[in-house]
Amino acid sequence: KPEALVKSAKEYLAKGDQKAAVVQLRSALQKNPDLAEARFLLGGALLDTGDFPASEKELRKALELEYPADQVVPTLVRVIVAEGRFKAAIDEFGTASIGSPQGTAELQSALGQAYFATGNAAAGKAAFEAALAAQSDYPPAILGVVVLAVQREGTHIREKVSDLRLRLGDVLLVQGDAEALASFRGPGDFV
Repeated sequence: KPEALVKSAKEYLAKGDQKAAVVQLRSALQKNPDLAEARFLLGGALLDTGDFPASEKELRKALELEYPADQVVPTLVRVIVAEGRFKAAIDEFGTASIGSPQGTAELQSALGQAYFATGNAAAGKAAFEAALAAQSDYPPAILGVVVLAVQREGTHIREKVSDLRLRLGDVLLVQGDAEALASFRGPGDFV
């Protein structure tokens, strides 16, 4: 039965075996193509395997079959962003609202990446902050905020590194450590 195949697929997903889950879910959908949950699960599993076009197709079908948008939309936006279609993600889902903290964090983090990629750092920062407000320990949101901060402060950080490098060079020179000084002044930069 298709339902038994979906149950089996969920077990495979819980074990991290996306390939086996994909096989089970496709088998279930061959028997009943209107299983919205199977479409959603298949879309997520395909995202995890890197098959973005097939993932998007399944997630859109899950929406058509009225699987809860609060679950589908965040994953769908992640797929669109993973495909590099940043403007499309923003245009279609930039104003979307999700009811769960996890879904909001996932959606806003994906939108933050899209805004950042299109050069809108302010909107990206706002999206990452909204993700953290929904779920303060959501790793993609934390990473997004850090990347934005480093980029914003990049010149300042480079200046600090250069200043520290000069001071270290002075110390090595005073200590008479010519070998360390020579390796210190080698090719390349910290940043």
